[in-house]
Amino acid sequence: YVHGNLDAISKYNDEYSMLGGSGILKREYALQYELNNKSNYEIVVVNPSDEVRKITCKVVDSDNILINQEIIKVKPRGAGIFPVSFEYQKSARIIITSRLVMARPLVFRTNDNFFDVFHG
Repeated sequence: YVHGNLDAISKYNDEYSMLGGSGILKREYALQYELNNKSNYEIVVVNPSDEVRKITCKVVDSDNILINQEIIKVKPRGAGIFPVSFEYQKSARIIITSRLVMARPLVFRTNDNFFDVFHG
């Protein structure tokens, strides 16, 4: 179970609507977690809007040097997944850029012995 700011859906008179949204400005969301080289990660971002949204996921090292960047398009009310296979010696951070009001991701962390699920 993961609580948090994953976008909710409301139902009224047999119609569904998303409670999250997006705006005209691009925003950066820095994951509040430092990735380490002992695990692999999947970063999941939900698109609560009614339009296709382009989402950028950057992996930067502790010196803010870009390690990797991936851009995906996420369908309305859909989810995009950014796999991060950790091959770096240093720790790293994730920065998500989009027009979503709050692109707070769900994070799946795995290694040989365990897994963990949390929000960023």
